[in-house]
Amino acid sequence: MIPEEVLRTALSVITGESQVLASDIAWELRSPCADCPFMKSSPFHQGVASHIPGYVESIRNNEFAHTCHKTDHRLSVDGPLRGKPNGRPVQHCAGATLMLLKTGRGFDLQLPLLEALECGKLTSEQLQEMTARAKADPNVFTVPQLLRFYEDGVRDLLKSWEPADV
Repeated sequence: MIPEEVLRTALSVITGESQVLASDIAWELRSPCADCPFMKSSPFHQGVASHIPGYVESIRNNEFAHTCHKTDHRLSVDGPLRGKPNGRPVQHCAGATLMLLKTGRGFDLQLPLLEALECGKLTSEQLQEMTARAKADPNVFTVPQLLRFYEDGVRDLLKSWEPADV
């Protein structure tokens, strides 16, 4: 296993920006943002759409971690802190976590979540409460629902780029 500081430095050199590793992420958020792109009430989000293949691969590998766009200062993230570090920890995306918990079937057992439980960033009681909330909330996507939503959105976006019949 590559030591985290070596990995962080290498990734920073490659990407040209500071890196947030899974171990850096705080797990204090229990509710998603009002405009969380992992909730059904939010509009199509091009950033999420463009990363769907990577999300699917990381979910299948049980290594999915997603930061909350409102707490992440990296330039590659489109949130309000973009390029403006504030000294507070980057948070895990509560909406993405709820989506995985609602989906279940092993997709909820992502390694970053298990590591957060193991190191005390999240308790089993908090996880049980979030799971119950996710299962009861009709506004929470499951992974297949999210994929269908973004598939339809990408299809509509592509149609807007097609030349009109003359």
